[in-house]
Amino acid sequence: MLTAIWLHCGAGPALLLPGARPQTKQEGVIWRMQLAALRTGSAVPLTKTRGQVKSSHGWTRQWQSSGLRQTKKKRWISIASRVGGGRTAKECADRFRKSRSRTVVVNRIEQKDSYSAFNPPERSAASASSAPQSRGDPPSEHSVAEVKRLGVEVRLLGLSLEGFSTLLLATLRLQLVCSRCKKVGDIQAECHGTDARTAEASCATCKHRISVAVAPSICHGGCPSVAHVLGTDCHVVQLLHSDVMATCGQCTQEVRIRNVGPGYRKRSSCTECHTKLNLAVEGADILGTGVAHWRQVASEEGDRQTARKQLQDARRHERELGIRVGTPLPEQGACSHFKKSYRWLRFPCCGRTFPCGECHDEQMDHVHEWANRMLCGHCSFEQPYSRECSNCGAAPTRSRTAFWEGGEGCRNQVTMSRNDPHKYKGLSKRS
Repeated sequence: MLTAIWLHCGAGPALLLPGARPQTKQEGVIWRMQLAALRTGSAVPLTKTRGQVKSSHGWTRQWQSSGLRQTKKKRWISIASRVGGGRTAKECADRFRKSRSRTVVVNRIEQKDSYSAFNPPERSAASASSAPQSRGDPPSEHSVAEVKRLGVEVRLLGLSLEGFSTLLLATLRLQLVCSRCKKVGDIQAECHGTDARTAEASCATCKHRISVAVAPSICHGGCPSVAHVLGTDCHVVQLLHSDVMATCGQCTQEVRIRNVGPGYRKRSSCTECHTKLNLAVEGADILGTGVAHWRQVASEEGDRQTARKQLQDARRHERELGIRVGTPLPEQGACSHFKKSYRWLRFPCCGRTFPCGECHDEQMDHVHEWANRMLCGHCSFEQPYSRECSNCGAAPTRSRTAFWEGGEGCRNQVTMSRNDPHKYKGLSKRS
């Protein structure tokens, strides 16, 4: 059984409906304020009428903020009486605000000191401001340890260093795949020492912002690793030709070697001590989680882009020949090999169109692949291969034929061509 709660105060009794809940956040604040005042014996009675909260005096929402201010004022008066010493409520409130602001500043300084203590020197604000900003990309948000732990490793395979002691990246060029559109692109990162650097770029297709954090490593004869790379919204799949700073093993003279990559070989001599120098790189590899998958994605996307480019070039060549939809092909698509064939076939190996496979092999430098699309010889409309044009209704071959053609051509052995072996098939059988 539900019972009502009556509040008694100086202005008279007020009724709170059982199970009632505030409709808004501000209404809940008023209810809690009144209940808190009820415990002190100075409550203003509340009534709930049609979803609105009003006091027995007819207070509306515009008086709620003033009621809150009165409550805060009473609280500070109580605090001033406890503090004593003749201090007023305003003085106590001002002193509390000053102490609170001072505490916030101290906490921020402590957090900054702890951040510098638990992070490497290359991430601290002091080293970032003292490092030269004229060379390389801006410092990375990730530390060198994070890049090595979360990123992929770039290695040089078959590295031969003769006369050189170490190699250090100066400019790193990478091929990567966008995580959003799966398109392949390139990015370049300028390095400075072994500090982590960040290079940013936009995807050429979807304009999505991508970035890579690069942590260069000192490469020598016993360590083929040149860098660790951590991609953001992208995945590294291949190392492109990059620039390195090579150090002579005799006089420690540094020289910049450009376009070092797979298949690079060069012999020279040091300009200072004239030591013979030889650098050879057989290949490069990316080691990390998911690299094989994204390489497959890049390969498939590259094949699609190549096929798309070949198709665009082929259609441009057809426009140069004057081929338009609605006009017949030259000689209606016939050729010297098939004089009764009225269509051109589009071969998927190169995207070009030819009357037959023999014509393709004569004009191209590769063997044709099986074609499944054609251009009608009567209207030049491109469509999947069929026995009737979907645009003009014409047949791509002669409607009447004297050959077997898999059972769909001539089946009468009397009228069948003598060049078809089916004409004489089964004549030796006896009934």
